Amino acid sequence: MTLSLLASLALLRLPSFSASARPLGAALVYFSLLGIGFMLIEVCLAQKLIQYLGYPALTLSVILFSLLLGGGAGSYFTQSWPNQRLQARAALAALIVAMLTLVLQALLPALIESTLRWQILSRCAMTMVLLFGLGFCMGIPFPTGLRIVGEWSQMAVPWVWGLNGLTSVIGSVGAMVLAKFFGFSLVLIVGVFVYLLAAGAVLLTRITATSKA
Repeated sequence: MTLSLLASLALLRLPSFSASARPLGAALVYFSLLGIGFMLIEVCLAQKLIQYLGYPALTLSVILFSLLLGGGAGSYFTQSWPNQRLQARAALAALIVAMLTLVLQALLPALIESTLRWQILSRCAMTMVLLFGLGFCMGIPFPTGLRIVGEWSQMAVPWVWGLNGLTSVIGSVGAMVLAKFFGFSLVLIVGVFVYLLAAGAVLLTRITATSKA
């Protein structure tokens, strides 16, 4: 894992952009936070739902299906948005992700206890309903951010995409390491905080771009 991380960091060398380039630094932070935050929340949700659904493979499949289906729908929903409102809506989506995660954190124990005797298909359906909305909002910040960066520099798009993938790996491993010492509930709160930082980062790109315009 360490060797893979070091190799990825060695290859992830951004090309030189012109001095007039838009605020790509904040965009790099933004995509890094999205990668870390997504995996922190996903790993913690998997741990919390594994006893509810009963089978690790089934739990992971249901969670991934729900989040990715919702994420795809959210991504598709953003395609008609005007470019002038992308930063504000990406920040709002990140804030909603943080809020929904906190709501799930609060409601999951009671929901699990009240539906634990349901048939497995019913419990899977309940899990999908709970996670689809979260996945929908999680699917908005990434493609919206790609559109924002694409306006500034098409050359930067594959780099921020790759950085997001790299930080997703860091987030998944980091979630397990942190949970070992502090517990999954606290790690989930960290994921919420990371999404709040992502909202701030995308708003920072908007402020910086306006000041340079």
